[in-house]
Amino acid sequence: MLLQSSGKPVSTGFLAVGVGLSEATCGLPATFLVQSNDQYGNEVKVGGEQLDVLMTREDGSVSVQGKVTDLENGIYSVTYTLEKSGHYVMDVKHGDQHIGKSLNHITIYIYIYIYIFI
Repeated sequence: MLLQSSGKPVSTGFLAVGVGLSEATCGLPATFLVQSNDQYGNEVKVGGEQLDVLMTREDGSVSVQGKVTDLENGIYSVTYTLEKSGHYVMDVKHGDQHIGKSLNHITIYIYIYIYIFI
């Protein structure tokens, strides 16, 4: 029997998934997950890597840092809250390198709830 362990994570091997990559609601937290992989595509099963997430409004007027939580199993949870609607660019880095295709354009919507009391 051959057991294979993963190597050290590489920036191009990180894979981000989740609704928070493509949409969010103003004032509410949005979340997505990032899985680390080695140069051969094997999932890394330990944490300890440094990820930085920055959301910047396309007009440059707003930048928000995402909160990265290391789940210590090779997966990182990213949460951010944007207070202003608009088009944002998401920048996710491992060290000084962008992960995979991390430059995502997302649109943030403001949802207005109208309550009618009879």
